[in-house]
Parts: sequence; structure tokens; C-alpha cells
Amino acid sequence: MFVGRSRFGHPEWLRIHEGTYFAVWAVIGFQVGDVPPEQWKDGYPQFTFNTIHTPEELNYPHSEVQAFDGGKHIDLLDALPDDVHLKWRELLLRRVTIFLRPHQGATIRQTAPATHHPEPIPPGEPE
Repeated sequence: MFVGRSRFGHPEWLRIHEGTYFAVWAVIGFQVGDVPPEQWKDGYPQFTFNTIHTPEELNYPHSEVQAFDGGKHIDLLDALPDDVHLKWRELLLRRVTIFLRPHQGATIRQTAPATHHPEPIPPGEPE
């Protein structure tokens, strides 16, 4: 799962991909501490999850929530059992906040965030 770290960028920045602004994209958020750290299978924690900052050339806030099986990084969609994936996503979805709805206007700020806490989104024209 790809995410943007609020300490490095604003929610509206997540709508920019390879130089194109996608106003149709919604932006939801959660705290790193809200990511369920593990999923139990057969009575023991088999799968663990961690948020890792993975900056890209045109997207410094870029981060990933990565899944691990016995400490080995796995591809979430190919190697994680569907039941574990769905349960984990449900736990995370209970903690999310909507920052931008699809087509909701927002002025794109040019300066980096002052803190790691999400700052109010300046209104903009709907796209």
C-alpha cells in the first residue's frame, strides 16, 4: 500500500502523479500507529506490517505499508492470504479520516508542512 507521510507533504500532494493532478482521487489518512502491526494465524503472529519511508524523485513523501511473513518481505497482493488481507484492511479502515473527497477542490501548497500533524486543507475550486 502506498501512502504519503504528513511530515513530508500535504494531502493534496498525493493527487499528483508523474506531473499530472488527479482531482478525481480521494485522499484518506491514518496515523502510522494505527497500522495493525500483525495478523495472527493459527494462534501465533505470522504476518507483520510496517510503514517505511520510500521517497521517490518527484514524490519525497512517498511511503509504503509493507507486509512480512516470518520477517521476510512479501508482495501483499500475491503472497498474503485473502482472509488475512481483508481482516487487516478492515482494522485499518476503522481508523481512517477523509481528507479530500473525489473532485473536492484544494489549493496546492508549495511549502512543506510545518509539523507532522495534518494541517487544514486550504479550499480551492472543485475540479
